[in-house]
Amino acid sequence: MLASIVECAESFAAALLHVTDWSLYTPDEMAIVSAIRKAEGDHRRLIETPGHTFGAAERDLLIGLLSLVTAYDWTAYLYFDNGITLLSWEGEILDLWATDRTAYATICDCMQSMGCLPVSPERIKPPKKREGGGAGAEEICRQKDQQ
Repeated sequence: MLASIVECAESFAAALLHVTDWSLYTPDEMAIVSAIRKAEGDHRRLIETPGHTFGAAERDLLIGLLSLVTAYDWTAYLYFDNGITLLSWEGEILDLWATDRTAYATICDCMQSMGCLPVSPERIKPPKKREGGGAGAEEICRQKDQQ
């Protein structure tokens, strides 16, 4: 499912995966994350630099690391340079924001076509624009088989 979400967010030139919470700092979990980061030339620990940037050509690596974050029940924000933001928290819930109504509607339609359902049916429509810009609210969804 996460690969499909990243596909729904295309086209993007860059993305930032910012891990904000992890329940345990276990050696096995950190070994995998550290290996990915070292392959990219970053030798710092996750706790020192919780963000990792990806170019469009690193789409598969982004999907892999996002999948690990979700499997480990960590919390992370995924910021795309095209104005889409995804929050994956505790391995079960996804929140979605977009900077404009068109991007919001497009990503919601794409996610719904993959079987991702909104928690509240009335939240399917893009929210009204708030002062200061942005669409303003999130779309929260879960996979069909989890409901």
